Amino acid sequence: MDSKIRNHATITIQQEDHTIGNIIRMQLLKDPRVRFSGYRKPHPLENKVEIKVQTNGEINPATAVEQVCTNTHEHMALNAYRMDQNYQNQHGSTLGRTMGGPSSYMTHGYSQM
Repeated sequence: MDSKIRNHATITIQQEDHTIGNIIRMQLLKDPRVRFSGYRKPHPLENKVEIKVQTNGEINPATAVEQVCTNTHEHMALNAYRMDQNYQNQHGSTLGRTMGGPSSYMTHGYSQM
């Protein structure tokens, strides 16, 4: 994390690409405490993205990114659970998951979203 400007940070996320970079950027922009959010992939052959965040001072930029990642992860786990339930209702079986609820998707097979 680089933070030369007040309430600004550049956070590098290894082993990720445009998909995660754009999701994080868009979710950060929904937070009224975030003044700016952007991302870039420094080089096409490098498997990393850099997230740039500037806040209004009410929240630390790294905390804002952490909250977005946590919330997005929970949202995706809930969607995976709902999709599995929908499939089960239509076809009488799950998609290989026999778990109890959305939180279990965060630790059993869907935790890397």
